[in-house]
Amino acid sequence: MSRRPCHEEAALRVHVRRGHQGIWEAIRARQRDAAWSVRDIWRETGIQAPESVRDYVRRLERAGYVERAGHVAREDDRTGRAQAALYRLVRDAGPEAPRLRRDGTESPPTAQEAMWRTLRMIGRDGVTADDLVVMASTEAVPVTRGTAASYLRHLCRAGYLRVVEDGKPGHRPGTGRPARYALRAGRNTGPRAPMIVRLSHAVWDPNTGQFAGHVEADVSGGGRG
Repeated sequence: MSRRPCHEEAALRVHVRRGHQGIWEAIRARQRDAAWSVRDIWRETGIQAPESVRDYVRRLERAGYVERAGHVAREDDRTGRAQAALYRLVRDAGPEAPRLRRDGTESPPTAQEAMWRTLRMIGRDGVTADDLVVMASTEAVPVTRGTAASYLRHLCRAGYLRVVEDGKPGHRPGTGRPARYALRAGRNTGPRAPMIVRLSHAVWDPNTGQFAGHVEADVSGGGRG
């Protein structure tokens, strides 16, 4: 299988940085008491659909992160009959975008977020896919062994992990030994989980804003687990 340097995947970066995280970063970049509209944030993020911005702002409002700060006449109607709501950030949760349902309640962490959190806590000691299944699973978001093994392999190829014990296949169910990985020194890049970009199988690190390592373009077969 051919290998593709991650800098060749840089064109994907703008797509990865969109979504709720891009909206949240644009909101936080404004001065604390500055009022803004959905249209302002839409222009700054480059997100194609203004409704995507409007939907997330509604979630933030329901959760108490932003509040209404008046109205302004829309640019397409200077008569003042058509008005756009203005908002203000009143609760700054930090650089990571709040994960919210439509009603404003908190969403549970994804499987990748839960696994990365576990790796940051105990990864220096070495973990297996089975360890992640036990320690990262929640009732709301269970982690399967296949998901855990895939995430570990991707992070290893991207340079976050090293293999400390090779896996050994078993001839019967329940036999064999899973590979054990340890977090490399200096690769605990931050609280936000490095994500597997499914389109390219590259690893995107939202903490550094970069793709990581040299990642196989096709990783559907083989690998340690």
